[in-house]
Amino acid sequence: MGGHLPVVDLGGLDVVQLALGFWHSCALLAGATVKCFGRGFVLGLGDTRWQNRGDNPGEMGSELPALDLGTDFEPVELTAGAYHTCALSRRGTVKCWGYAYLLGLGWSAAAGYIGSRPNEMGDSLPTLDLGALPAVQISAGVVHTCAVLVDGSARCWGESDLGQLGHGTTEPGHGAGKEGIDASELIE
Repeated sequence: MGGHLPVVDLGGLDVVQLALGFWHSCALLAGATVKCFGRGFVLGLGDTRWQNRGDNPGEMGSELPALDLGTDFEPVELTAGAYHTCALSRRGTVKCWGYAYLLGLGWSAAAGYIGSRPNEMGDSLPTLDLGALPAVQISAGVVHTCAVLVDGSARCWGESDLGQLGHGTTEPGHGAGKEGIDASELIE
């Protein structure tokens, strides 16, 4: 430990925040840059390559690509679940990518892997519909995600097998995005 721990090479940019999933890690860096590394099959890495990143020489630093979250999306916070990653923007909008397993992304499970095909990231990755109010914080569990809105209310979606969504059922919460329902109907 101590000085013997190697420094994670993220291309010389200062780390603002880390989001650690079960299979992957993402870093919010100075300049609103996001870089993710770890197990590639999860696709919480946000690129179209199904390869692990960070387990071989030459994959980190300047070789680790920054994610494109869109022209009007400035990330200020990240959260990571086992199979997905979400980003909160300065404007209070949320985008999620990875495996839509049990709706933790906010998309229908039928959506499959978001960010695994060309043209699914950047401006093509829609923000989630959390209702009329902006989010101020996001947090992910293994396969569920919650957002705190500016009025102090919470909106949660994804797996609820143990009641972790808090809406009185063990049924998965429907997605807040494409092919889903408005998250304002989920939990208050």
